[in-house]
Amino acid sequence: MSNDDQERKQPEVVGKPNPYVVELIQKEHNIINRERMLVVGDRPDTDVLMGNNAGIASCLVFTGVVTSEQDF
Repeated sequence: MSNDDQERKQPEVVGKPNPYVVELIQKEHNIINRERMLVVGDRPDTDVLMGNNAGIASCLVFTGVVTSEQDF
C-alpha cells in the first residue's frame, strides 16, 4: 500500500497552550469547577495562554523566562 492510499491524519498538539492538558488535569483530580483552578507560569506565550484558552485564571511569575513587565 502506498502512502497515497493510506488515510492521512493531522497531528494534534496536546502541550501548552492547548487546553487539553487542563482537561486531563481536571478529570484526573475530579475538579468540577474550573474557577478553582489556576495556571502559574513564567511564559505568557504558553502558560498564560493555556489558562486563557482553557477559560481559567492564570498567574505570571517573574522568576523564569519573564523577569519583569518590560519583558513582554
